Amino acid sequence: MTDKIEEQNSQANTTSLPDDTEKKHPDPKNKPSSSDKKISTAASPQRTSSLLPFLAILLSIIVSISALGVSGWLFYQTQLQQQSGISLANLTNQQTQFNQELSTQQDIIRQIQPTLLQLQSRIDGQITSQLNELDSLNQNTTRFDFDIQVLKEKLKRLENTTKEDWKLAEAEYLIRLANQRLLMEKDVIGAKNMLLNADDILEQLDDPLLFDVRRTLAQDIQQLVTAPSFDLEGIYLQLETLRNQIKALPQKGHQRRAAQQPTIEEQQIKAEAQPEKGLVDELLSTLKSLVIINYHDRPIKPLLPPVEYQQLVSNMQLQLNIAQLALLKQEDHIYQSALHHITTLTMDYFDTNVDVVQHFLVTTAELKQRQIAPQLPLPRASLLAIKDAAEVWHNTPASNVLESTKEETK
Repeated sequence: MTDKIEEQNSQANTTSLPDDTEKKHPDPKNKPSSSDKKISTAASPQRTSSLLPFLAILLSIIVSISALGVSGWLFYQTQLQQQSGISLANLTNQQTQFNQELSTQQDIIRQIQPTLLQLQSRIDGQITSQLNELDSLNQNTTRFDFDIQVLKEKLKRLENTTKEDWKLAEAEYLIRLANQRLLMEKDVIGAKNMLLNADDILEQLDDPLLFDVRRTLAQDIQQLVTAPSFDLEGIYLQLETLRNQIKALPQKGHQRRAAQQPTIEEQQIKAEAQPEKGLVDELLSTLKSLVIINYHDRPIKPLLPPVEYQQLVSNMQLQLNIAQLALLKQEDHIYQSALHHITTLTMDYFDTNVDVVQHFLVTTAELKQRQIAPQLPLPRASLLAIKDAAEVWHNTPASNVLESTKEETK
């Protein structure tokens, strides 16, 4: 089919070429005649009739090509839509999988978050503790450096110390010990003796720097001489003696004759000394044993049972222990309250007509009148004065001190 079309096109072209050449190059000599014109007009419809199938074929080819293009384009679009649908489904599936993984990861993060917070808090606590330890170590190092520096200074002083330095330090120690003795034990006599010994040591040094110290010491010694004496140990021992006497106190309602009846040894001594009086006393004792006089005008208080009596004794001993502790701590109110309680219990449960109970009450009353917290003068002025003198003494060069000692020996 295509070969026939090509042949027709070639014939048409060959037939049309002379016409074209004739049209382009007209020859005046060869002018067509009227008969030739008639032949040409008869040939033109034949040419047009030969071109129609060619045009129809060409148009059908164009239509088929365009139909093929349109069908190809539609097929391409359908394939593209199918591929896009598949890719979209894959994307949605991937998105759902991603969302599921994201949710699982979030759940894992939520589960791990408390442990992470605990770990973070623990780490923060360890960091803070380590920082605190570091600070404490730095403080200790600075303190150690300071202590080392102080020890170095002390070693330098010890290298330059003399016998007079040791005597001055001994005098300062005695004054400080006297101050502590007055504060803790209220020992006026011991503190006064210590101050006198410190004054003797300063007198042996014979240095004009210590003149103010000796004057202050003399004032403190005079104040201790005029101060009231206070025997702390004696009061403590008296309370201890009362504590031991409680079990020997007779109760109210006991047989007084048994307490007042002489012992067998006393009766033998009296009988050997005065035999007549011994017989009379023996006769009277037998008569008294036969006759018992009861005073019904007074209420008779029965004896305590053994358990209650033991509780009474323990309570009184505890009150005396409280009085001893109050004496040591100088708590006058507690001291007076404990002794008042002892006096009340003694008068309520023990026979006050017996000498032992009366002596117990008298001793308790004397102890109540004692002032256990007296205002005693303290040698603080002497202590401050000797400290200042020691600083001046140590700040002076050692050579001057040695020269002064040599001059004194000369």
